[in-house]
Amino acid sequence: MSESNCLYVHSPPLSLQHTSQGFTEDDFANPERLGSAHLLISAGVCLFVAAMAYRALPMDFIPDWIPILGKIDDLFAGLFAGIGLCLIYAGWHFGTGPKPAEILIAADLVQKAKVALYPFQVVAVTSIKAGIKAARPVVNIVLPIIEKSIANTVMPVLLSVKDALLGAAFDSYITDLEQKNPAFSLVKNVVKAKKK
Repeated sequence: MSESNCLYVHSPPLSLQHTSQGFTEDDFANPERLGSAHLLISAGVCLFVAAMAYRALPMDFIPDWIPILGKIDDLFAGLFAGIGLCLIYAGWHFGTGPKPAEILIAADLVQKAKVALYPFQVVAVTSIKAGIKAARPVVNIVLPIIEKSIANTVMPVLLSVKDALLGAAFDSYITDLEQKNPAFSLVKNVVKAKKK
């Protein structure tokens, strides 16, 4: 098996590694160099940071007030951020050659922070579970009172507003809908039964 056809398990030969001069035109002509961990991770970080910075900016290429089109540029920014994360993942797990030193330092710091914060995480999860358990009886007492007060105060106001705005036309529309579509009245009855 020739050197060009074999898979490099530990690290590629020196001719395929990233040099201090940066990437040259020959690097991009060689597909094996495009799969280097350094290139994939660096490109992924740059793409992710640029996309998230664009989403954080108050100004857009397409203003947000334009219906539908206004959100497309933010959608594409999110897409590029996801592609950046995929490049980082691919470079970390499948890239050849050494990983960038900055990423190794960041990964080490994240691991140390995770270990250091684990006791606080356990305390936070335990306290949240205890809070939910303690609040359950209170919610069971308060919820029916809230539902009853809404039914007695808010619902009559909403019904009077509906009658004032729509009048009998809405009621006749619902009645007509129930007559033409039996499934509608069935669903309405099921919802009423579940509320009781």
